[in-house]
Amino acid sequence: MEQNQQVINLSQPDGHDRFLDLKTGVEMSRGEFIQKIEAGEYPGYYVIAKNGGIIPSSSPSGDMNKLD
Repeated sequence: MEQNQQVINLSQPDGHDRFLDLKTGVEMSRGEFIQKIEAGEYPGYYVIAKNGGIIPSSSPSGDMNKLD
């Protein structure tokens, strides 16, 4: 599956609070982005549990089965 959206993390260096969809120009909070991922709006992105929280992530190839 090819990713047709590219989203960048606006929070630096290690934050995961604000995201920007480069295709639409829409800025989102982490919660908004996670909801859109779960609704299937961002193929190739998924959510992971890390350090007691949930963060969005992507597979470089866009293939959810290739996470390494």
